[in-house]
Amino acid sequence: MKSIYKKLLQLKISHSYYSNGKSNNDFVIKPAPLCKQLLDDYGFIFRNQNDGFNLYVEVVPDSDPLTLFRSIGAASFKLCFYMIATNNNLHTMSDLPNYRFGKEIFYFNNLHDFSNEDDELIMGDSVAEQEISDPIVYVNNQVYNYKFAAPVATATLEINNIFGENIYSKVIQAEGDAGVVNEVRINLNGINKLVPGRYKISDDHGGVKEFYYDPAMIPESVFGVMEIFSDTTDFTSDASNKVPEIYQFISAENLLGVDSYIIGMETRATRWRYIVEKKYLTNGINLEDLKITGPEAFTETEESGITVFISNESILLHENPLPLKLVGSDDKGISNLPSPSQKTQLKFNTDSNQYESHMYIYI
Repeated sequence: MKSIYKKLLQLKISHSYYSNGKSNNDFVIKPAPLCKQLLDDYGFIFRNQNDGFNLYVEVVPDSDPLTLFRSIGAASFKLCFYMIATNNNLHTMSDLPNYRFGKEIFYFNNLHDFSNEDDELIMGDSVAEQEISDPIVYVNNQVYNYKFAAPVATATLEINNIFGENIYSKVIQAEGDAGVVNEVRINLNGINKLVPGRYKISDDHGGVKEFYYDPAMIPESVFGVMEIFSDTTDFTSDASNKVPEIYQFISAENLLGVDSYIIGMETRATRWRYIVEKKYLTNGINLEDLKITGPEAFTETEESGITVFISNESILLHENPLPLKLVGSDDKGISNLPSPSQKTQLKFNTDSNQYESHMYIYI
């Protein structure tokens, strides 16, 4: 009998910088080690795509609804994937919170309904309830140094999992002459319920920190982590299922026909700054007579030997250039102006609190 495989799950990464809206080889998706073992155990086949990945599974031929050829049982499972950034210009072109690459990661899961009016199943951060939230610190060693906001004489520490359930508590008491504690070392290896995943550590003095724990992660290459739950009945103390119904993709016996999950990334908006300088002093072009024509308005300032044009408003970056032209006093075209590319120098203007794309034009 011929084996029949059907798509179990599809994850797409969209990006509004591109004309087709699809991320274009900006990431490689890699199953985490425990996830890879789970895929092998269940017979799921993983395939990378230019804009995400697909999972396939063998089904019973001609079954309706599609029935798994091999039942996976009723146990809940979690698939974890690393998003490895392969585009070095990702921060320049993307509207992202500031993050420390190699020390922090972005987090996504399927535990919150972020679906939009087009019924697209957006994945995001269920804890922050944002599609793209502030990055969180990763921890890939067995010891975690927790620093208090201010020295304390005594404190109670707690670690809660992604479902808000406590997995660790400890009372900290200062010793010695100092009488206060600034930080404490926590042996993560000694916490039985601590498995790879997202956690919150807090103290009773108001301190709160989020972190992602995975001792197998090589953080220098990981941009983000996505966790996809089949359901959560075996992960929660009350056996509740936190996966929204429209996000559920599999049961013990059947494929549920879920549409693609989507991680949506938006392009960055910057103010465009053109620094115009004469290539030859004797070419007859007067810098003070220059102006820019096109769909965006610019303000001109003159400095020593150069003219600077800055867009009046921030402009969304896009792979398709805007029709901007540098013209002289008689409106005669001098040069077609480039739009910022992924590699265009990006600077943060502390006075305006905005990012600027700097481009140098020689005429």
